[in-house]
Amino acid sequence: MTDTDAFNSVARAGFEYPSERSPSGLQVRGGVVKKLGMSIRFQEEAFSFRAPHWFRIRRVFESGPAAELVATAVLTEHPGGTTIDYTLELLPRSGIFRPILMIDLKRTTEKWVDAALDAVVRVLDETPPSVDDEDVPSIAGPAPRLPKLAAQRLETLLAELPQTPVVARLGAFLRGAPEREQVMMAPIALAEAWAAPLDEVVGCFVEAARRGLLAVRIDLLCPACLVPRMTPNFEGGPRVHCEGCGILLDETFPESLAVHFTPNPAVRPLHVKLQCLGSPARMPHIVAQETIGPGADADLATDLAAGTYQLRTIPAFGPHALVEVSDAEVEKDAEFALRSMLVPQLVLLRPSPRRIGLRNEQGAPIVAILERLIPKRRVLSLGRVLVEFPELRQLVPNAGFFSQMTCFQAIAVAVRAPSVEAAQELRVQLGGARLTYGSDNVILAVYGAASLALDDLSRIDRAGKLWAMVEGTVFEQPLGKQTVPMGPGIDRAYTLLGASVPGQIAVPYEATQSGEIGLALLARGKGAVPAAVSAPPEPAAWLVL
Repeated sequence: MTDTDAFNSVARAGFEYPSERSPSGLQVRGGVVKKLGMSIRFQEEAFSFRAPHWFRIRRVFESGPAAELVATAVLTEHPGGTTIDYTLELLPRSGIFRPILMIDLKRTTEKWVDAALDAVVRVLDETPPSVDDEDVPSIAGPAPRLPKLAAQRLETLLAELPQTPVVARLGAFLRGAPEREQVMMAPIALAEAWAAPLDEVVGCFVEAARRGLLAVRIDLLCPACLVPRMTPNFEGGPRVHCEGCGILLDETFPESLAVHFTPNPAVRPLHVKLQCLGSPARMPHIVAQETIGPGADADLATDLAAGTYQLRTIPAFGPHALVEVSDAEVEKDAEFALRSMLVPQLVLLRPSPRRIGLRNEQGAPIVAILERLIPKRRVLSLGRVLVEFPELRQLVPNAGFFSQMTCFQAIAVAVRAPSVEAAQELRVQLGGARLTYGSDNVILAVYGAASLALDDLSRIDRAGKLWAMVEGTVFEQPLGKQTVPMGPGIDRAYTLLGASVPGQIAVPYEATQSGEIGLALLARGKGAVPAAVSAPPEPAAWLVL
C-alpha cells in the first residue's frame, strides 16, 4: 500500500515529474497533471507517515478548478486481518468548480482508485487478477507480453547459461515480473525472495550480463533517503540534487555507489514512468516523517523495535539527534526542540514509545524524519561486487574508472560523529591510518594493521560518537585530488555502526576470537563483551580498551 508510485499508476493519477531546477540550481519538488483537458502544475509536500500505520500526501495546484488534493491511507490491524481506509479530499478553488470536480471524481477518479485498492487487496490475499476488465492493470504485474523475436532471444540467451534453479528463477522473472521490479534488479532483494545464496545470484547475473541478457547499471544513492538519483559520471560530470532531501550529491560517497541489473533493451525494453516522487515504500528505513510549521509541534511516535535511530530535519540544522531504544530502558516519552540545532542530542526509550514530540522553533517549515541509523542494506556496493566478481570490471559503464584501483586486506574503521565539524576534527586525530575519508559526518579510515588502529582508538576521546572496526578487503580508488576507500571491508564497517552506541567500538564477535584483531587484543591484554545492540547479519561485540 505504501508503494504509492505503483498505486498511482494503476489509479491512472496521471502525475508527471519533469526535471526542473530553481534559480538556485536545486531541483523543484513538483509536477504536472492532465485533467479536464488542462495541464495543471502542482507543488508536492513531503509525505507524512508513521510506519506501519498511516500516510498522508498533500498536493497544491497552481491553477485549475482544484486548489489542493490530500490523500490519506490508514491501516488498522485486527484479528481477522487489516482494514485499509483510503480517503481523497479535494478542495475546490471556488464554489463554482464544485459540481465539475464532483462529476470528474464520480466518472473517472472513483473507478480507478477502486481498481487500485482492489489490486492491493488481490496482492495481499495472493489471489489472481480479475478477468472482468482486462484494461485494469495489476500492481504486482505481470509485465507486458514480449514480442515474438524478443521472446525467442530471451529463451536463446537463457539456454546458454548453466541450467540451475537460479537461472530458472531469472527466466521466470524476466518473462512475468512487473516492469517496475525489472528496471532496477537488486541481487540482495532477489536472493532473499528466491531463497538462493547471494553469491549464486550475483554470479548468475554477471554471466547473464556477459552474454547480453542483462545490462549492468551503477546508481548513486542519496545517502539520506537511499533512493537512486543518478547514474554517476566518473569523469567529472555535474553534481546532482536529491529533490526529496534537499542535498547535493556527488560520486565520492563510497557507501552509496550501488550495482543493479536490468534487462538488455534488446530482450525487454522497459517503459516505467515515475508516478509519485516521495513514495514511503522507496524509503523503508524511515519510520516517521512529518512537515512541521514554524512554532508548531508534532508527535513522531510509532512502533520502534530495539536499536539505534536518528532524528534529522530538512533543511538540516546542526547534527542529527540519536534515539536509543532498548528493553533495559523505562522511559516511554521524549521531547525534542529544533532551535539552532536539535536538542537534546540523545534520548533513551523503551520499544514502542508513547510519545516522541518535536517542536519547531525555527521561522520556517521543516520536514522531520525519524529513521533507523544504519538501515538494512538492500543493495550491493560497487566495491564489494568488484572484489568478489572482478569480471564485472569489463561490464560496467566507464570501465576506465577502475583501472587505478588498489585492492588489499586491511583494517577498516567507520566513525559516525555528531556533526560534520566534529568529523573533520576527528579525521586529523586518526594519524595511524594510511587513508581517511569524510562523507558528511561519517569518517572511513583504512589501517595497515589492527595494532595501529587500536593505538589511535585507545587515545582518542570516543564519547558521543559511534565506532566500528572490521578486517576485510578494501579498494583504494584515486578520484580527482582525493582517494576513496570502498569494498567489502568498508561496507561491513559502515553496516556495523548499527551495533554501536555512543562511545562504544563495535567489532564482529568472531574477530575478537581470532584473526588480526583478536591477536592484537590478546597482545594488549584487552578483550570485548557481547554488544547489547544487534546489527544483522552477524553477532557483534564491544571492545574494552
